[in-house]
Amino acid sequence: MDKNKPTAGAGAGGAPVVDADMRFIVRIAGVDLDGNRPVRQALLKIKGVGNSYANAVVNTLGLDPTAIIGKFSDADKTRLEDAIKNPASIGLKPFMFNRRRDPTTGDDQHLVGADFVATVKRDVEFMKRIKCYRGVRHFYGLKSRGQRTKSRGAAFAGRGGKTVGVVRGLAKQVAAKKEEEKKE
Repeated sequence: MDKNKPTAGAGAGGAPVVDADMRFIVRIAGVDLDGNRPVRQALLKIKGVGNSYANAVVNTLGLDPTAIIGKFSDADKTRLEDAIKNPASIGLKPFMFNRRRDPTTGDDQHLVGADFVATVKRDVEFMKRIKCYRGVRHFYGLKSRGQRTKSRGAAFAGRGGKTVGVVRGLAKQVAAKKEEEKKE
């Protein structure tokens, strides 16, 4: 491939062709998204939106999943944002939501962005306060979902320390002096 030749869909010198209506940064649900990405990939940058949820929203709205999000009209962007924040309005089933049967309200919700982060943090603090099993594991910084901790994840579990027996340079000289003092 010749670097001097423009590639398909590119201008002179390989620079991308820029449309007048193209936006390089798109703000949806309080998050700045890269306008050069396809819609499905761009939505993954929003906290609380995963791959399945992004696919479901895009397909339900009838949008092209490979369409570049920076070329969307303002009406499409507001429709997309409303669908992400309130998925029941577009007919998504509750099993797609990330907070089903909320403990305080009993409602099925889908939280995104800062609301999602704050709610997860509040839930962890609640578990710590009532001292349930998961709360105690969170308190001590241990794994809380049944993973093994005997031989894996020592650094995460708090058992990882300095490697024993590795001494270099100045530390080696200090260790040698200490051994001589012990012998005397």
